[in-house]
Amino acid sequence: MTSAGYVPYLPVTSQSDIEEIERVPLEARMPGATTYELLSRVAEAQPGNVAIHWLPTGVPSPADRAFTYGELLHRVRQTANFLRRQGNDRHDVVAYLLPNLPETHFVLAGAQAACIVMPLNPLLEPGHLAAMVRAAGVRLLITARGGEFDFLRQKAGLVARAAPGLRVICVDTQDPHPDGFLRRLDACPGDRLEFGYDAQPGDCSSLLHTGGTTGTPKIARSTHWAEATQGWLAAALTHCTPADVTLAGLPLFHATALRVNGIATWAAGSSLVLLGPHGYRNPSAVARLWETIERYRVTTMMAVATVYSGLLKVPIGGHDISSLRFAGAGAAPLPLEIIEQFEKRFGVGICEGYGLTEGCCLSSLNPLEGPRKAGSVGLRVPYQQMKAAVLDDEGAYVRDCDTGEVGVLLLKGPNVTGGYLTGTPGLFAGDGWLNTGDLARQDEDGFFFITGRRKDLIIRSGHNIDPRLIETVLVSHPDVETAAAVGMPDIYAGELPVAYVTLRDGASVTAERLHEYAVERITERPAAPKKIFVIAEMPTTTVGKHFKVPLKCAAAEVAIADAVNDRLPPGTGVRVHAKPDDAQGIHVDIVLVPKPGTDRTAVESVATSLFRSFSISHTLEFEE
Repeated sequence: MTSAGYVPYLPVTSQSDIEEIERVPLEARMPGATTYELLSRVAEAQPGNVAIHWLPTGVPSPADRAFTYGELLHRVRQTANFLRRQGNDRHDVVAYLLPNLPETHFVLAGAQAACIVMPLNPLLEPGHLAAMVRAAGVRLLITARGGEFDFLRQKAGLVARAAPGLRVICVDTQDPHPDGFLRRLDACPGDRLEFGYDAQPGDCSSLLHTGGTTGTPKIARSTHWAEATQGWLAAALTHCTPADVTLAGLPLFHATALRVNGIATWAAGSSLVLLGPHGYRNPSAVARLWETIERYRVTTMMAVATVYSGLLKVPIGGHDISSLRFAGAGAAPLPLEIIEQFEKRFGVGICEGYGLTEGCCLSSLNPLEGPRKAGSVGLRVPYQQMKAAVLDDEGAYVRDCDTGEVGVLLLKGPNVTGGYLTGTPGLFAGDGWLNTGDLARQDEDGFFFITGRRKDLIIRSGHNIDPRLIETVLVSHPDVETAAAVGMPDIYAGELPVAYVTLRDGASVTAERLHEYAVERITERPAAPKKIFVIAEMPTTTVGKHFKVPLKCAAAEVAIADAVNDRLPPGTGVRVHAKPDDAQGIHVDIVLVPKPGTDRTAVESVATSLFRSFSISHTLEFEE
């Protein structure tokens, strides 16, 4: 360890800084090529330092417990040895279905040391989980049982029924059982690995499901080298040292949590404050976050837009949060208003970055020191390439974008996934460049700006509309908390832009007034929303991103119902149900009930022609 810590600080304020850093090969900088090598190096050097502060209730309490680096490494080695004793080798896959527990970290790091780890989202349905387990050839699933987590044991049982040969082992969250996970670990040595450590940098280390805002997970492969380098770089770019204390509230099945609240922390020798099994999804954890930061002298945190928005409602009171030096944001763009209000109110700037599961979670970051640009996700991370490019309709590369020109964001480097287990159509644009599916531009100083999702574009009569153009205007209204724009199916235009908003506490602005507000301020006429809907809660994914699929379904249902009222005979009854569809995006089931006495044949003819005019997948049935 140097005087600065285990990881040297790599300050980046400009593109020239990145180029200077890259004069030294990454291989020459890395102290280890795998996650286990990074952890064991630090843990053996500082076994008595705290690795994890565990807050079982999500807030400071007498039940809090500290795990040292020595204890962490001991449990990780026990886990690795146990998994090998169970017959798993380097290329076998072990999955876990767990909340945020200390044991989750034992399994994560231990499975990577012995084989391949596959974190699973506890909120997915059993059928979906079973399909993923079968696709990956998982032989062992580790889950939780006891109290509120018995539902995970039950869900794991359903998965096992649909995946022949799958064994299930449980972490006991209450009274320990003789066959529980920790009891089994106690029979294994923790002072060493019983097997010759055989992981190579290019070996697969983890399989992570990803779906972004579509909600349809794919399984991406990541290597030991990708995991180790990205964790190490995350620590180096944010100046993490053993003196740092990182707040951990993101779910431990998500790429960012695994790398930032895991590998980066262990590489730097920092401490982790684990905010209970539910993390930021526990309202009490957010409501008392300032108390937690003061109690544990937290220095860094990573969260998403919904968390930072929620914290703006939490008075700081008399709590001392002066230890907090860095607040990071990712997963989805953060509204500029939230960034400005957070910094003004709490004196801490939010540093936005960009990443995705397929790129090992970190591809760009705003400078820790030096100038930041409003709305930017920063400069590319050293040792990986990043550019905006023009692609053709088939996703093939055409040319690089000019400075300031919006194109599809492409990535290339050691961080990029080797592909999905189920195939990689459309994932690469040629020559190893990963197609992120995001739209972006790069300015003359090298800063990137995400402008939207290619698949989220609203196409109105051939005019491409970026949803963020609408959303940015709406969230600038003082009564609006969040906004999401989607395309509503339309017979003539293909799609029309509509928006869904949630309001701040106590606000009473109407949808009509918000529509006027948007139309007055959106200079791109086709982008003016046709309708605005005020809803109680914005759908989000498990990591806080806006989940637009339910909104697209709701918009399709409104469009179909409006078409029935406008085009079919008065009194025609209709039931509409829109649902996600992997192939078509959404599919709409329509049931019509013609009014007694009307010409049923004529109604069927008109309805069939009407719904064929919509560019959406649908089924049409008639009832008496």
